[in-house]
Amino acid sequence: MNRKKTFALLLLLMTVMIVSSIAVAQRKSRLPQRGKLRMEMMAKELDLTEEQQAQLKAQQFKLQKSAIDNRSKIQTAELELRQLMDAEDVDESKVKSKIEQIGKLKTAMRIELVQSRLDMKKVLTAEQLQKMETLKQERMQEFRERRGERQFRRDSHRLNWQGRSGSGEF
Repeated sequence: MNRKKTFALLLLLMTVMIVSSIAVAQRKSRLPQRGKLRMEMMAKELDLTEEQQAQLKAQQFKLQKSAIDNRSKIQTAELELRQLMDAEDVDESKVKSKIEQIGKLKTAMRIELVQSRLDMKKVLTAEQLQKMETLKQERMQEFRERRGERQFRRDSHRLNWQGRSGSGEF
């Protein structure tokens, strides 16, 4: 019975990983275009010098190149995990080891992202950092407002679909 529970847990974990990797892959296909637009907007809004723009572009290139390599390694490891799980006699130690490998790869990728952000902050002046923080807060607020509107529409749609007025009356 314990073996069945472990197998079910590992199968569930594998399913979640596969679904999340598909979602990430679909979202990542649009990132290079967004990154270029974001860099252009940042250069304009923060009044970056040519040298700062060149440094940030080089950092961005390095991060994107590394991310491609890391995603490839993660996808390969997830494929190998799937193969381990599809075996007739599942070797739990190999499955656990593969899951740990995937976790380490994802952690390394996250560390590189954080390091890239820290390196970016070294390029900007104190004034530019402050401006960037202000812009970030404004965009977060806009996002929250848009998300709230979408949630309101979704909730009111649910109420209308259920035959309710949406005014709070039942």
